[in-house]
Amino acid sequence: MNGFQEHLLEVNEEQYPEFHITLIGSIYDIPELNEMLAGLKKLFEQPFAENIKAQFIGTGTSEEFIQKIRAAVPPKNLIMRSRMSQLEAQKEASRSQLLLVLGFRGMNGIIGTKPFEYMGVRRTLIQMPGDNDIMQQIIEECNAGYCPSTVEEFVEVVKTNYNEWKETGSIRYKGKISQIKRYSREEQVKKLLPFLETLA
Repeated sequence: MNGFQEHLLEVNEEQYPEFHITLIGSIYDIPELNEMLAGLKKLFEQPFAENIKAQFIGTGTSEEFIQKIRAAVPPKNLIMRSRMSQLEAQKEASRSQLLLVLGFRGMNGIIGTKPFEYMGVRRTLIQMPGDNDIMQQIIEECNAGYCPSTVEEFVEVVKTNYNEWKETGSIRYKGKISQIKRYSREEQVKKLLPFLETLA
């Protein structure tokens, strides 16, 4: 059952003093990954991104894969970290300014768990590229983040949020908490109970 534990709504770590874009967990060497990495490469060609950090946690599944990431992100901007406990990963998500998740185009109905966890910690997420499918619909319904479909849109999304952070010291979370709560595992169980009772 995809969703998040409601206790995530209480996770509220002090954010990093440097602007962090974080991706947590396994990602796959599919065409969409190349789009995401192209977006990061384009981002770090922009002067405003000079001090932005791209943090990957638990994603280094092979040397070839790691080299792809290093080709897209300059060494001074890249943070590669090993897998960690779920609780520590959730805290890292809360410390970050933006959270990144890979979109799956042409694979209808794919709903990963990570976007729900990101919504649970109330941090703005970017699905790159937007999948034009269920997950994008949920992100937009909850106003939980962005689903850019091009490299240029991705860079503009990051720039907009970076500028807000520079001016105010934080990114105001615009997610609709009442909508997001509908995707907690607790709420999902409530929806399933009537069906499960018919099987008893």
